Amino acid sequence: MLNGKAMAWVAETKQWLSIEDFWQNWADGRGGITWGSSKDYPPYEQVKEQDTFLVEINGGTCLMEFWHNRWRRANDVRRWDDGFNDYSACPHVFD
Repeated sequence: MLNGKAMAWVAETKQWLSIEDFWQNWADGRGGITWGSSKDYPPYEQVKEQDTFLVEINGGTCLMEFWHNRWRRANDVRRWDDGFNDYSACPHVFD
């Protein structure tokens, strides 16, 4: 936390970013967020392994990654830090 805001360290650039900027930076390094941002998940039959999607629920967002035939929180695949799963909408994506 910096100034009361959740932040993530980017080792490559040696800077702190907001969680949303961290997610975007990570996705941009892979070609961008595949399916954009929405409250509705993309059509299952069109999704490919490692596609990404920013789900909007409960007034927040969570970066999702399609991994082994289902959507998972990107942090559950990448394991950046346990705190990512407590951030914004991430605790609620499977409610």
